[in-house]
Amino acid sequence: MLMERSLSLSGGDLRHFMQTSEEMLSRANAVIEGIENGWLKPRISRVLPLADAAEAHRLLGDRQTIGKILLST
Repeated sequence: MLMERSLSLSGGDLRHFMQTSEEMLSRANAVIEGIENGWLKPRISRVLPLADAAEAHRLLGDRQTIGKILLST
């Protein structure tokens, strides 16, 4: 489908933009602070027990979620 429309898809992660583990830790702490202070609100699609990890993978693979799936113990 992408080739028919001359589209391309690429990806990356934050490791490509950070030089040190200290910088990664600083950014991770900023995310946690944002969640704690309420200005960053992650979208949680479902919470499943750890025993249902295979189901979580299936849901992600079938693109049946919008947001994150959390596994709980």
